[in-house]
Amino acid sequence: MSAAERAVVASRAVGRWAASIPFTWVIVGVAIVVGVLQLVFHASLYRLFDPAFSFSFDSVVGQHHWFAAITSVLFAARALHILIVVPIILIMLGAAERLMGTWRTAVSYVVVAVLGGGLGLALQGVGLWLGIVVAEQVRSYATIDPITPIVGTIMAASAFAGPLLRRRIRVLGFTVLLMLVLYSGLPVDLYRLLAAVVGVAFGAALWRVRARRRPGGRAGEPTRYRSTHREQRSLLAALVAITAVGPVITVVAPNGFGPLQPLGLLFRDTLSNSAALAAQCAAAAYGDDCSDAHAAARLDGLGPVLVTVLPLVVLLIAALGILRGRRVALWLAVAVNLFLTVLGVAYYGVIPALGTGSFFDFSNGTFDQASVSVFVSVLVPLLIAALLVGSLRIFPVDSTFGATPRFFIIIASALVGIAAVYLVVAYALRDQFAPAVNLADLLYDLPERFMPVGFLSLERVDVFPNGGPAQFVYEWVGPLFWFVVAVTAVLSVSRHRLGQAGGEAGRIRTLLHQGATGSLSWITTWRGHHYWFSPDQGSAIAYRVVNGVAIATGEPLGGERLGAPTARDARSETIAQFAAFCTRHGWTPVFYVVSAELAPVFAGLHWSMMKIAEEARIDLAAFSLEGKKMQDVRTAINKATKLGIRAEFTSFSRLTLGQAAQVREISEAWVADKQLPEMGFTLGGVDELTDPEVRLVLAVDADERVLGVTSWLPTFENDTVVGYTLDFMRRRPGAINGVMEFTIGESILAAKREGLRFVSLSAAPLAHTEDGGAAAGEGAAREGGARAALLDVLGRALEPVYGFQSLLAFKQKFRPQNVPLYLAYADPLTLPAVGVALARAYVPTLSARQAIALLASRGS
Repeated sequence: MSAAERAVVASRAVGRWAASIPFTWVIVGVAIVVGVLQLVFHASLYRLFDPAFSFSFDSVVGQHHWFAAITSVLFAARALHILIVVPIILIMLGAAERLMGTWRTAVSYVVVAVLGGGLGLALQGVGLWLGIVVAEQVRSYATIDPITPIVGTIMAASAFAGPLLRRRIRVLGFTVLLMLVLYSGLPVDLYRLLAAVVGVAFGAALWRVRARRRPGGRAGEPTRYRSTHREQRSLLAALVAITAVGPVITVVAPNGFGPLQPLGLLFRDTLSNSAALAAQCAAAAYGDDCSDAHAAARLDGLGPVLVTVLPLVVLLIAALGILRGRRVALWLAVAVNLFLTVLGVAYYGVIPALGTGSFFDFSNGTFDQASVSVFVSVLVPLLIAALLVGSLRIFPVDSTFGATPRFFIIIASALVGIAAVYLVVAYALRDQFAPAVNLADLLYDLPERFMPVGFLSLERVDVFPNGGPAQFVYEWVGPLFWFVVAVTAVLSVSRHRLGQAGGEAGRIRTLLHQGATGSLSWITTWRGHHYWFSPDQGSAIAYRVVNGVAIATGEPLGGERLGAPTARDARSETIAQFAAFCTRHGWTPVFYVVSAELAPVFAGLHWSMMKIAEEARIDLAAFSLEGKKMQDVRTAINKATKLGIRAEFTSFSRLTLGQAAQVREISEAWVADKQLPEMGFTLGGVDELTDPEVRLVLAVDADERVLGVTSWLPTFENDTVVGYTLDFMRRRPGAINGVMEFTIGESILAAKREGLRFVSLSAAPLAHTEDGGAAAGEGAAREGGARAALLDVLGRALEPVYGFQSLLAFKQKFRPQNVPLYLAYADPLTLPAVGVALARAYVPTLSARQAIALLASRGS
């Protein structure tokens, strides 16, 4: 497509978008007209129009300006505000109108403005009745805010969005709104939050009305959707990032009324008055006034600013690590939030106040509102820390044991080292402090060197440098420590783990590129695995420990070892060494999804094998679309071609932003329909798509909509790809029938044209064909019956939820060879524990309640 053609297509798309949002253009026009009038008359809206156009408790309740709920949201308060307001209207209100239509948008716009403002006034009235000081302070606070109805309308429109977009709008929206209420606390912040609440409720009502009018429509909006672990981590990261920005709101709006105002004040940099300092310290004696002046003076300079900002930067880095699934980042965010909690407790004296009962003293009919605000300031970071700890299960296990403790050991060592150097240097420069200091004074003052300056603004200062080198080390010891924390955090979240982790991952990929048996071997690169290497580093085993069971994924990598008579002997020795390694750690070793080729090896070690899956494997040399059995695949390919659907071969890093967003949306929609959480272990998700060596094949229609997506894991031999294994497979809800047959069929044909050896459609866990089931049954009989039946029961229990058996049946359309895969184990008595460990490996977030419900549904 030429540049001119692309321009035409883009202009048509813009035209269609503009024509689809007429109500949005009306609101934009009103805002622009009023903004121009303000520029022409050189006056703000307060002077250009009657004050009755603004919204406040006194205006509406006292002066009965009932229409202010509408007039106050149509205009920007000042002319230049339209430069910000107009893009917000076009983006947010336009998106809402495209989601739910024009008339619903117009009705929602009015309803959320009236009810949101009305509820805000009702709460202010309750506050006035209770004698709350803040309610009295804001009763005449005039508000003109066009953002309030926009926020409520987009929340209403979220009911008409897909699961992914709906969740993001609501979770991120309410997080931002709550932070504004908690840290700023102005009336407009409250109105926006209440408008959002009204919008969610009103949008759900509109959605139910539309659903009832549609034939076969659902009666109501789904109340809960499952989400992928990646999406949950994304929302957690957003929460941490927004709370990190919260204190900045207090710095920008220091006169707010939010209950978290005290916490934000800990990060303010109140600059000192040098003249006042000189006057208060003119006397020879070092008195209280001079001490207080020094307390304010030490807030000056770049060092105090950095020691204030860097903890928040560390929290933002932790948010980035949480987004990437790093457990060390989660614990870092927990540590910083606990640090903020401790600061609040120490600085505002929460514990002593609780002991005296002054926090909630109703003896005079009121309560200490400032104390309640301080209490909330301490409680919120504590709750965030608890939420993060409770979300630990959605994070992959660190691939190297002790990665998180190692990180905190580095930080603790840095703290001790930097503090020791500071004490030595400061003591050597003790003559440059006023008054004169000794080592005990420096030790007593040491904790304050690492705290945000807001914590120090009201603290008496007993140690203060006169200048020169002493002042330099005094001001920069704190920023140096927090800089070390920030750099270490960046290094830890940008890699899978600290230490030798990158080397281990590199060695595993080297072994895979050299050649590994088993088409599922690439799974060993996924996060959550630990790696064991043989003493000569020639072999490796990827495993994960679940409930004391070391589950080795696939077959040993490498194995052509020096001194071993045959590869079989080398593999036998590797497995025996790994089993001994597990025994030393108190783990039960098992090998999961291994081929029958290893049966002699395990027999020689006196292990048993149980069939647990079948791999659908296609020999490309013999593959053809000819024949009656391939008719469904041929029909799907022909139908897709006629509809203008194409197969696009790519990788995740090469996707456009729109395509990547669509892939995530399709994945979220797939997970949302499941009764149980997303599965992992040998089943990849969006995280596993990001590997640059993984091939993606998309089904894309003429409008550039992604209808289906598959991912293919490579198998190498001597650094050359010889086959691909299907992993991720999702289709868009409502896509044409046969889109997955088209995508997979095109992938197989492309692999055949490239001269590859095989394509594997992977293994459906805990599922088997009828022939395979008979074989398994005979094997189970030979082994005593109960052993093989254990995993068969687990497979039947999960079938209604995840459809493993249905997935295996779907793969039979491509006429694959069904290759049995086995579980190898040393002790039959450990099988119950192994079954529980496998279930936990696949669904690490499965709760006891969900497990009981699942078993109950199978028994009914």
